[in-house]
Amino acid sequence: MSVGQHDAEDPEEPDAAWRAATAARRVLLPLAQMEKKRRADVNAAAAALNISTTKAYRLIARLKEDERTSALLPAKSGRPAGLSMYAADIDEIIREVLERDYVAEQRPSETAVLNTVRARCRRAGLNPPGRKGVKTRIQALDLYDRLKARHGKNAAEIATSRPGEFVVERPNQVWLIDHTEGDIILVDRRFRQPIGRPTVTLIIDAFSRMCVGCYVSLGKPSRIQSAMALLRAFLPKEALLEDAGQNWDWPCHGFPELVHADNGSEHRPVREPRYGALIERYIGTTRVTAPDSRVSLIWVAFRTASSEPGLRATSA
Repeated sequence: MSVGQHDAEDPEEPDAAWRAATAARRVLLPLAQMEKKRRADVNAAAAALNISTTKAYRLIARLKEDERTSALLPAKSGRPAGLSMYAADIDEIIREVLERDYVAEQRPSETAVLNTVRARCRRAGLNPPGRKGVKTRIQALDLYDRLKARHGKNAAEIATSRPGEFVVERPNQVWLIDHTEGDIILVDRRFRQPIGRPTVTLIIDAFSRMCVGCYVSLGKPSRIQSAMALLRAFLPKEALLEDAGQNWDWPCHGFPELVHADNGSEHRPVREPRYGALIERYIGTTRVTAPDSRVSLIWVAFRTASSEPGLRATSA
């Protein structure tokens, strides 16, 4: 029996239960992935599986939480997962120690947490729990919250997955806007004292991954920089390149169907890099590993510097 990407596991359930779960997943997963579904479709799926509509909805809810076939298997007998084997007072001590000590920037080891739990239980006249029981409680903590508290938000983002995907099907369907500091320093002409790094606003097409527009200024990122970059993205680039003395093609212009702006609350939450991974990577590549692209940004910055009286540009 072949299994799909989400089914790569060695089932311990009887073959009949596994086959039934596999069939149910095949029929119900498309419904679980829909934001809105018609009851008629659920009724048809339930009839195809010879189950009630109520049960079909229940199985769809399971698939929303876990798309693996095992999520549809009958519940195992025995103590439910996560149910503590300890008395309520011992359970409360473990919970308090985990919330106060383990999920903290000091990042104590599991052994240190276990010793703290045991010491508190002894002072309370309770039988201390074993290592396995405390470790199970640690592993039951939410992985994202645990890593965020102990290692920071970036570590939590890297180690935990996020559902969904970003799909574009044609050029100019989605443009991404972001800002970065240029790799040059502007200085005044007379004393050559540093003025600062220019802000480079870039727009890329999510489908082709090409830069469709850019703008350089001395101000902080704002709607003005985004608007000026968009204006350049809308228009052909031949005159701009000729005026700058550049002899290469830049065949990108037009109007997008959708624009994702950096820190735009409706699209990309502040300091959430995963929402702008495409352009964040493009900027990183441009600044570090693509000298030709860096040259193109530098001449734009030089153009900006020359338009400001008394300014020059020097290598960063």
